[in-house]
Amino acid sequence: MRHRALVSTILALTIVLLAGPSLLRAQEASPSAEGSSILTAYGEAWSSGDAAQVAALYTEDAVREDVPTATTSRGRSEIEALAAGLFKTDADVRLEVTDGFVGESWAVVEWTFTGTRDESESEVTFRGASVLELEDGLIREETDFYDLPQMQQQIAAAGGTPGALETPTSGSGTTAEQTGSVTVRVYSCPAELSQEEHDQQAALLAACTPLDAPEVAPTLIDISESDGEPMAGMATEPGVYQWDDVAFGDYAVGGSGDEMPANLAGLRVMDASGATLQNPAVRVDETSPQVELHYFYFLAEATPAA
Repeated sequence: MRHRALVSTILALTIVLLAGPSLLRAQEASPSAEGSSILTAYGEAWSSGDAAQVAALYTEDAVREDVPTATTSRGRSEIEALAAGLFKTDADVRLEVTDGFVGESWAVVEWTFTGTRDESESEVTFRGASVLELEDGLIREETDFYDLPQMQQQIAAAGGTPGALETPTSGSGTTAEQTGSVTVRVYSCPAELSQEEHDQQAALLAACTPLDAPEVAPTLIDISESDGEPMAGMATEPGVYQWDDVAFGDYAVGGSGDEMPANLAGLRVMDASGATLQNPAVRVDETSPQVELHYFYFLAEATPAA
């Protein structure tokens, strides 16, 4: 009960900050049956697997902002395309409404999302909350909040690629919203750390040093295109390579050299959550517009660290 009261207090404060004095007056009124039904309709639509049913919740000029990924869908058609992408990549999607509040023109809905990723057949579940501005019983503006790193870690732990739960559909959004960035950090590590018991990323970051070696500088290859060309990253500091304005899609990540330098004997690649990637690949999309990987190169036995 104490936890529920705390959540309700936080949600109420969020609404007050966004809506100002007018909402305080709305809170004094008893929510109508029609207003309360928006919470039920919201949960049912996002659990239906029917993108058209989701779109019907919104006004023609609705705006939906996803705060964790800093992306925005404008208009009913873009929101429908976004929902279609979600239902395509995740089977058995369920959005359970666990709490909420409805005023005259505002609502807050607390929810739990559960879905099964098609790529790994693993279940992903996380909690979030949405602030809704209402107009004639429809959603005119929506702002979503949830724990993005938690969701990505669940996908990575199950062996999937941390990617979009809401995969953008061709033609949705603007060009500016369809690009992201990739950062690869490259390190040189003592040979003894290549052992399996030292697989934790924190231990490697503490013991390894940035490696500034052009022969092992990673490249990106767009694998969504059959003739994808390798792209060299811009070195922003020793051991750090950056790709900006990367189009949404799937990419393979690899070294630019044909052979590993003589004093290096192994390589381990991890994503930002610390999950080991056997075949380094990333997906840049609305849920993961900024992707970061760590490349740990290990020195050969008896070779002093640089």
